[in-house]
Amino acid sequence: DTEELDLIVDRMQWVSDNMYNSSKGLFYHAADSASSNSGTYWLRSIGWYAAAIVDIMDSMEGDNLEAMKVQLKKLVDGMKACQNSSYGMWLNNMNASQSSSNPYETSGTALTCYAVMKAVNNGWLDESYADMAILAFKGICNEKLSGTTLTDICFKGVPGGSNSTYYNNEGKGVGPFIMLYAEVLEYTQKE
Repeated sequence: DTEELDLIVDRMQWVSDNMYNSSKGLFYHAADSASSNSGTYWLRSIGWYAAAIVDIMDSMEGDNLEAMKVQLKKLVDGMKACQNSSYGMWLNNMNASQSSSNPYETSGTALTCYAVMKAVNNGWLDESYADMAILAFKGICNEKLSGTTLTDICFKGVPGGSNSTYYNNEGKGVGPFIMLYAEVLEYTQKE
């Protein structure tokens, strides 16, 4: 139903127009308009948006697909600029410094990099973007995965920016990690 696909693109464009801070290159968590937003860059909310973009792109073609490619590239370029250069992850609340209450967070990192790897695998992003996702995947494996325990999964974000409890093996992190792993496997098998 192309009318529904047009509506989806329109709604995603609203997010891009109203929740994006061009000076930071990041998307706000929660906004009513471009001038009324939370002022917070919560990692998992950005990851959800990135994953939504690539998942709907499976059903897009023509102008709609091109519009989604533009939005995705804008998001990914902003995230790449603030990625931890050592192990590729992002802070849960990107407004604040790293601390025990604001660690490099697993679920949002996995969601964002799932989107990047899926886009690379489908030719929606240039292959050079795979490096950022693979760096983050290895970072999660080396820093947040111990045996069968996946750590530092934020339970919920708060628009004001205060952090919440972090869990091990919580579904909001495990699911995206598996999704990311599947895309990494697809990419490495093509090589």
